[in-house]
Order: sequence, then C-alpha cells, then structure tokens
Amino acid sequence: MKIRVVVPASAGNIGSAFDSVGIAYGLSNEFVVDTAKPGELSVEGEGAEQLRKGEPNLFQQAFERFSSVTGKKLPDVGLTLINRIPFGRGLGSSASAIVGGLAAADALAETGLSR
Repeated sequence: MKIRVVVPASAGNIGSAFDSVGIAYGLSNEFVVDTAKPGELSVEGEGAEQLRKGEPNLFQQAFERFSSVTGKKLPDVGLTLINRIPFGRGLGSSASAIVGGLAAADALAETGLSR
C-alpha cells in the first residue's frame, strides 16, 4: 500500500491578527509511505543531506507517536520525503512534517480520525 500526503507551508503570525489568523502558501512538502519498501528512506529537496543521516525526523516521530497513542500497530514502511518548504524561515516546515506523519499514520491505520 502506498499513501501520499501533501501539506502546505503556513504562517500563523499575521500582523495585528497575531496567533489568530493563518495563511497557507503555494509551497508544500510531500510525504509518501510505502509498505512494499520497508526501511527505505529517500529525501529530496530542503535538508536532504541532514535528514539522510538516519536519525528519526519529525515525520517519523509523529508517525510512531500516532501508533503509541492510538494503540494501532503500523507496518514497517519505506518513506519518501520531498521537502519544498525551507527550514528555519517561519513557513511551517516542522509543522508540515508533524501533520504529514500523523495524517499518513491515520490513513494507514484506517482509523478515520476527524481533521
């Protein structure tokens, strides 16, 4: 089974609407989990060299956390990260990875949690 999740860049500190209005940008990160390729990791784009070092990234941490919190056993998967959101620029690259991990895990576990 292959699941593809796309999460847009975002910003939440918009002028006088500080922390109450957000905006989505045309940039997005794409995450593909594939049960046919367990253990494989492919990273393209922003932070590729850093993320290929094998340490669990935010996507993987959120994916695993979903399993521990819900009690749903998830299969080993291969992971492709296509990072288009720049790191450390306030555009939500970390949030994108976390939301992507949770959404992919939810789809794979077929729990149907509400957004």
